[in-house]
Amino acid sequence: MLPAFVQNADGTMRELPTICVDSSEFVVSKLKDRGTHQAFGVVTNAQDFMHILRLYVERELESRAATARAKAEPAAAR
Repeated sequence: MLPAFVQNADGTMRELPTICVDSSEFVVSKLKDRGTHQAFGVVTNAQDFMHILRLYVERELESRAATARAKAEPAAAR
């Protein structure tokens, strides 16, 4: 597996992490043994993983929206 990269807003590049989700520890271990350093292995079923991922993505989006509102309020008061 080749490493994947993403470009940040400032133009710099960084590795894009890969998440391997499987109910079998064998698959996750095999991925790590092949030298995929940016991969994170999660041994669980996909449904539980997707539920938790959605929860954390929604929390992050709410946090970013609250930060944007807080930055906009002082500007609107001027």
